[in-house]
Amino acid sequence: MGEILKLAITIDVEEEGLFGGAYPRSGATVSNVALLEKLEWLTRDFDLPLTLLVDHAVASSGACATVLRHWKDDLGAEIGVHLHPWNTPPFGDGDPLDSTAMPPELLSAKLGNVLEAVEACVGGRPRSFRMGRWDFSESVRRAVLASGLLVDASVAPLKHTPAGTTWFNAPAEPFWLDEEHSVLEVPLTVLPIVPAFGRLAVNMGKSVTRRFSSFGALGIQPVWFPAWSMRQAVRLHAHRHGEVLNLFFHSSELLPGASPHFPTEQSVRNFLEKLRTFVVWLKRYVVVKGRTLSGLRQDMESR
Repeated sequence: MGEILKLAITIDVEEEGLFGGAYPRSGATVSNVALLEKLEWLTRDFDLPLTLLVDHAVASSGACATVLRHWKDDLGAEIGVHLHPWNTPPFGDGDPLDSTAMPPELLSAKLGNVLEAVEACVGGRPRSFRMGRWDFSESVRRAVLASGLLVDASVAPLKHTPAGTTWFNAPAEPFWLDEEHSVLEVPLTVLPIVPAFGRLAVNMGKSVTRRFSSFGALGIQPVWFPAWSMRQAVRLHAHRHGEVLNLFFHSSELLPGASPHFPTEQSVRNFLEKLRTFVVWLKRYVVVKGRTLSGLRQDMESR
């Protein structure tokens, strides 16, 4: 194969509790963050830098600072931000809320607080962002554009999200969020098997869009898709002249029992082996260049 693909590995680094629906405003456990060490081989063996998108609970934990600084200083990772509005101060009446129901000034204040917390934790102003629960509404887009952030990775194509179907048929390749090219969007790599299927699904309503990824899409997300789909997604993306891949999962998925997908130590090992097998295959199939989210923006600006 002659194609060159750029691969961003973007990890939501957050407290335990996502899959149990129990996010305390304080005292959250973050023991999974230390398990990021299980991913060092991605950088050491395959020259793939990670983008770690860190939420307020993790950034506020002194124990996590050493881990994150190691990734930043020794392994070349980018440290960005991940907003969980339900446990990021300041708190308003009725938290947690979907972003569409949240006053814009409260949303902006939460985003500002997580930016400051991550900056204090690792040094350097974060430049990349992902919204929790893929809740990338218009109010979040506006807050991101006003924040000084340079890259967003909140768009999950072909996924029904709290923001509805606004981004359901978003392209798989990076695109600018505004005409001024101030923020680059790097969506997850999820592709419709047939492009028209995505548009048809939106017209058919929620009952179809909620299930679409199970029958109408391919993706490289190792928790969401089987190994064969990951490989087919790469082949299809290359065939459609795509240049960028964005692979994602949660740090808590490295902790046995912290997610329903990986209840045991063996299931976590199987997941990591699935990820390694995919990376080995990818390196053989195409020329792969590892990129952080900010690195992808630099590539866009240098064109």
